[in-house]
Amino acid sequence: MRTSHSGTGRGLLVRSIVRLSVAPCVALAVIGCASQPLDTSADAALRWQPCGQDGAQQCALLDVPVDWADPQGDTITLSISRHLAADPASRVGALFFTPGPGVDVAAMVASPGVGFLGAAAPGLLRSFDIVGVTPRGGGLLLGEEQPGVAQGTLLRCDAPAHDTEVSLFPQTQAAYEALVASNRAYAEGCLAHGKLLAHMDAASHARDMEAVRAALGEDTVSWVAWTYFDRVALTYAALYPEHIRAMAVDGPLDGSQSMRQMVSAQAAAVELELRRFAAWCDDAETEGCALEGEDVAEAYAAVLEQLDQQPVPLPGGHGWIRGQEAAFMLMNGLEVGPIEFFGWGVYASAVQQARQGNTETLASLYAYTWGDSFYGPYRAATCLDLSPQVPGHEEMMARIDAVTEIAPLTRGATEAWEAMSACLGWPVAPVDPHASPSVRGTPPILVIGSRYNPYAPYEGVVAVAHQIEQSALLTHDGDGHIAFTASPCVVDHVQRYLLSATPPPPGAECPAGPE
Repeated sequence: MRTSHSGTGRGLLVRSIVRLSVAPCVALAVIGCASQPLDTSADAALRWQPCGQDGAQQCALLDVPVDWADPQGDTITLSISRHLAADPASRVGALFFTPGPGVDVAAMVASPGVGFLGAAAPGLLRSFDIVGVTPRGGGLLLGEEQPGVAQGTLLRCDAPAHDTEVSLFPQTQAAYEALVASNRAYAEGCLAHGKLLAHMDAASHARDMEAVRAALGEDTVSWVAWTYFDRVALTYAALYPEHIRAMAVDGPLDGSQSMRQMVSAQAAAVELELRRFAAWCDDAETEGCALEGEDVAEAYAAVLEQLDQQPVPLPGGHGWIRGQEAAFMLMNGLEVGPIEFFGWGVYASAVQQARQGNTETLASLYAYTWGDSFYGPYRAATCLDLSPQVPGHEEMMARIDAVTEIAPLTRGATEAWEAMSACLGWPVAPVDPHASPSVRGTPPILVIGSRYNPYAPYEGVVAVAHQIEQSALLTHDGDGHIAFTASPCVVDHVQRYLLSATPPPPGAECPAGPE
């Protein structure tokens, strides 16, 4: 799936080049340094061409520097799509839609009606130009390929993004050293193809989005961001507060926490979510839970033990699914919550089928956990932004003991643990370890948090809201790491806020369900 960027396969799309003249920033100053204006001359104009199944969307390509501190150096190409406001008379402006790292957002926005975003929030399609930018490094295609959507520059590496032969919970010094060596070899195999791996951080992503804004010719933009791209959006707000009209961030991580704090908070939240999933299965109103009437924790443990004893091959034969891999894949299922199509119902089916020796559903979840096109860009970003290093095997064992005590059923499988273990030995220096963007001078930013969110525990979301000079907190009293996909009430609040730029009143809350 990884191919180098070339001039072929672009159809009629024409690239534009945007360069930023900016002095290099170091350490924490990468977020706080003064930003210099982008070139908004004719060279920065985008050349739009029809794309998508019905040709109703527009697509373009944009070249930006690999390293924004070296604007005259090598460049990469961003793939961009937009869905023009359906009612030009009520057009508010441009809305950046960034659902997460490692996602082919350009293809998503080029899909008919902008997929689930348009179905959930038609008011946004009516009054905004919805703009999707596949982030630097590329991303996983969610749904069907869309005609005319060209591929941007992918993160190219020599090995799979996840090595199934190493343990993420190394119990011995030898296992720890094997993990470190595997991580270093993977990163060096990416660096052999260029410098992109070293510039996958949030500030680089944010500067890319500023290049897109300038090329669009918009003075200000609105933004809806989910998961890791919350950090990118808030970094953008810190760098370019004058260009924000409205911004909604759903489930942001509290980057001010230490990695040990983040691991502990997520482990407790995942363990709680397994218990909530079991209660959901037993609820008389729940339809379609394949584990109804069973001991869910027992079934979960049995599947992990079964895969420890008899690993199953991955699709394509590039490794194995063991109990370790299954724990993280099923953790991702718990994170989604009880939503349709890809939520707890799929999770229950995966566990129930795997117990019977059918791992087809479980294996299908691999792409959303460690698939190269998703996990490679995501892993690079977290290693640079969070700096999740551990100073030796003795400290690693202390953390293993602590997390397994917190989460014995789910084995301590969390996003934070995966980031910490996968970045050991990383040969690229982190950009901004354990710092949250200092957001000042923006209009009110809407921060959204679910009370039961294994990825971004609610207390951390509240902390993020307090770290922003002007913010409003919207609480979803339900499950899932993206409240927008779980609650029509949240969708309504977000839509009204983005259209009016007026946030909900203090204490605004949405009940759980209906999904």
